[in-house]
Amino acid sequence: MAGKFADRSKVKWTQIKPGADRIAVHGEKCSAVLNRIVFGFPDYYHKHMNEQISYIVSGSCDFTVGDETFHAHQGDFVVIPSDTIHNATVTDPEGCTMLDIFSPVRAEFPESNLNPDADGEKNV
Repeated sequence: MAGKFADRSKVKWTQIKPGADRIAVHGEKCSAVLNRIVFGFPDYYHKHMNEQISYIVSGSCDFTVGDETFHAHQGDFVVIPSDTIHNATVTDPEGCTMLDIFSPVRAEFPESNLNPDADGEKNV
């Protein structure tokens, strides 16, 4: 696999649902997914076979992982084991941005357009 580079200022957010946007990048063995979620977004308890590590870039949220709840704010990490029910409830009125790292790759998440230049110039 060749390396990748993307200028974040040129990569556009993809709306997943109203109030939730994503930028996804895949490597061979892991995915990095930047999520931006608004205050008041409905809870979404779920699980997946991927191990997940979340880093709070800005804002805050309550992460429920199994039977535990953690109040996470900017600079905090949350580790979510594989096949564990979890949810993030945004607690900051300004919303929350988090970087999620998944292993293995979350192939069901389409990779963001990392080469958005319309003139064909390659920036990746």
